[in-house]
Amino acid sequence: MFRRTRQALALAPLLAGLAGGCAGSEPAPAGPQPPLAPLALAPRLELLLEAPPGPGPARAVKVTVRITPSDDLPLDVLPAGGAADSPLLELTVHWEDFRGDGPQSSGRSTQVLVPFAGLGTATLQAPLAATADVALAPATGILARRVQVEGRIIGVDLVRPDGHSGGRLLALPRAELASVAPAPPGLLDEHLQSGLPDGIFLAAAGAPPEWRTLVLDRLIGALPSSRGPAREAIFASLLWLTGQTLGRDENRWSAWWSEERHRVAR
Repeated sequence: MFRRTRQALALAPLLAGLAGGCAGSEPAPAGPQPPLAPLALAPRLELLLEAPPGPGPARAVKVTVRITPSDDLPLDVLPAGGAADSPLLELTVHWEDFRGDGPQSSGRSTQVLVPFAGLGTATLQAPLAATADVALAPATGILARRVQVEGRIIGVDLVRPDGHSGGRLLALPRAELASVAPAPPGLLDEHLQSGLPDGIFLAAAGAPPEWRTLVLDRLIGALPSSRGPAREAIFASLLWLTGQTLGRDENRWSAWWSEERHRVAR
């Protein structure tokens, strides 16, 4: 009995050391994480517009919001108030309609407020994107429609490993979409010679941007000899292409283009 007691006493320190070693290998309970540092984050924001398939003018527009980090660090886009709160996408949509029969247009606007679905992680290689479809008015009786959209994202938190933005309201850049009905066959000069009003307007409105100077030269040069609906189509084309509200005054258009052409050429 005495010998067993001595053996037990000798083993006690060893067993205690083993027990202490096992306890020390367990990780310590995690404490509260330090708050993220505030950062002035400015990601690249894009607002893209797309007309649905089919000949214009568009009766709806697909709006895409794209978020790209400003550097090579991934950027998490999260609800500002936690998972229970949904960020919002607010859009102001304005469209201007042209009948092609005179220097006038008509415009309308609508407001759109929908949940913002572009949450997640954005990288340079894979930006975040969210879309919204916006219905416009019917396009009956019009030849061209110009759509302008601006908006903002409400209630997002931009988070990186080194900090976050806090609750943010992100203003989106303005975007524009031009939608024109198909032009009848023929070049602008041919339509000016034939006096076909729809052909004049649609050939001018649908011309590539790099042809703008040439198109304006042709339109303003044709004014002195134009009459009736063809003349009205020229004035409509000039309004669409320039945004200038010079009405039906041939001399004012000629003077404006003389000055503008000189400015562009410099």
